[in-house]
Amino acid sequence: MGNWCSSSRKEPASSVTMVHRENPKKALTDRQLTGVMVASEYNTMVLGASSNGEIPANSSSSSGRGSFGKEPKVPTVLLLPHQHTLFCERKQRVCTAVGRCQELEKLKLAGLDLLGHEWVWFRSPSADIFATKDKRRAATVLAGSENQAEYQLTREDVGHYVGVVYGPLGACPSVVDEEAGRQLAANTLGPVLPGPPRVLSFTISGDAVVGGYAQAQTQYIGGSEGRSEFWWLRISPDGKRSQVTEPRAVPEAGSAAHGDPAADPRFYRLTAADVGCTLKAKCRPTRTDGAQGEIFTSKSSDTVRAP
Repeated sequence: MGNWCSSSRKEPASSVTMVHRENPKKALTDRQLTGVMVASEYNTMVLGASSNGEIPANSSSSSGRGSFGKEPKVPTVLLLPHQHTLFCERKQRVCTAVGRCQELEKLKLAGLDLLGHEWVWFRSPSADIFATKDKRRAATVLAGSENQAEYQLTREDVGHYVGVVYGPLGACPSVVDEEAGRQLAANTLGPVLPGPPRVLSFTISGDAVVGGYAQAQTQYIGGSEGRSEFWWLRISPDGKRSQVTEPRAVPEAGSAAHGDPAADPRFYRLTAADVGCTLKAKCRPTRTDGAQGEIFTSKSSDTVRAP
């Protein structure tokens, strides 16, 4: 039951927008744009551009194109179904990532004859990339995404819009423009949202000798890391745990205290009271915008020994 995530939920307004090429005869606002199409195993959902709410759409196709039903008639960027993991953020047992264009989610290029074209993914700081050549030239082609049918969103994509530029074989779409046979897919997706603050790995390094320092080392995901909080536990040989430091935020990056073992809570100085015990650290990951994730616990250190 813990891994089941419902999709019957609403998101804050304007959390994701599908930006289309404007019809020169009738310009559309963001709130009038067609929603983001998301495939699921049993139906297709349309995400309203203004509300990001999920609205089931009819999908009875058996065209052999998998879970997407009818293939789009023009090259289109689609948001793939969310794949639940242990790192999903849940509120009242509902996964917050379902239907959100956010870090670590995957996009798919549909509606293009993949055998007869070359293409590459790009990110743009601007929602109206279709407006002018300068807007398109400001976009960044994503190295390594050439001719990939799917693209996984990264931390670098957060706050940007992601799309595809394609062309016939030999067109080499190395820039985001519509020249030499190159064209842009019908839409971009964005702005890409940061994922929830999470810790992928959490270990303790350092020689476990009294007088030395143990150091907590984490691998963070979820946008840009801010001042995450750390504190330390001592585990005695009989398994009894005791908290030996209070939770403190990591000092500002670039400050004298950042990385200083005497001031940075990611470090702990071993004392005689730790001999024969092991240590664990705890972390409350924090994004630069202040959002905090669940508390994570490190693996155990080596047993502390006397010098």
